[in-house]
Amino acid sequence: MEKLGIEFKLSNTGMYSPWHLDIAHKYNVGLMCTCDMGNFVKIGDDIYKLCYPRDMYKLYEYVTMLEEMNDKGEASDEEVLKEIDDIVNNRNKDFYLEKCQPLEEFEKKIIELSNKRNKKD
Repeated sequence: MEKLGIEFKLSNTGMYSPWHLDIAHKYNVGLMCTCDMGNFVKIGDDIYKLCYPRDMYKLYEYVTMLEEMNDKGEASDEEVLKEIDDIVNNRNKDFYLEKCQPLEEFEKKIIELSNKRNKKD
């Protein structure tokens, strides 16, 4: 999904995406989290949790189809982007995505936690 800037990942916690966990690890901040699995998709700079496990494969297949249609000239860039916009804004009822905390905002909070911890040491 490189052309569309879409990346799919699983997380060993349903609470935080792998991108959020990477930030916490970068600053050596441990997090309390749930132990369930989570399916996440990154579209541009935004991260979404797929609410149902089956949706990850379904969404991957759908986005692959859109990309192939675009490559063949069967769908314009604008049509593909509209479909993606419908998905992320939950207008496409085949998928339900829950938007995650923006990475920049999350990183600021992690840095604050890291700084507080370092002051105590």
